[in-house]
Amino acid sequence: MDGTPVFQKEDVPETSNEIHPGGWDITFYTINADETYIYLVYSGKNIAKYNAESGLNDILYPNRLLVIDWEGNFIYDITLDHGVIFATLDKKRKRLICDTKDFDNYLVSYDLSGL
Repeated sequence: MDGTPVFQKEDVPETSNEIHPGGWDITFYTINADETYIYLVYSGKNIAKYNAESGLNDILYPNRLLVIDWEGNFIYDITLDHGVIFATLDKKRKRLICDTKDFDNYLVSYDLSGL
């Protein structure tokens, strides 16, 4: 079975000018789809940045949602107000449900019905 390329990183507008050669570069974290769109939780930068003070890596959770149609056309680049660890799509209610470290219960929901 062969996969059909739909979208590639070169199609994504860059928001970060940071270059981390040899770093742990993760781009699309979670991918969900419905009948109309494909939803990509996206970072476009490394997952971690070294913190010299603590001597540890600070995790940089993605906070962008890219939306493309099934032909691979770029539709939306949405900045989320919380960094996302994982996301799932509730197709029936048209909501993106995410876990984040920003809240005690770790859950946040985004209404996608306006897209």
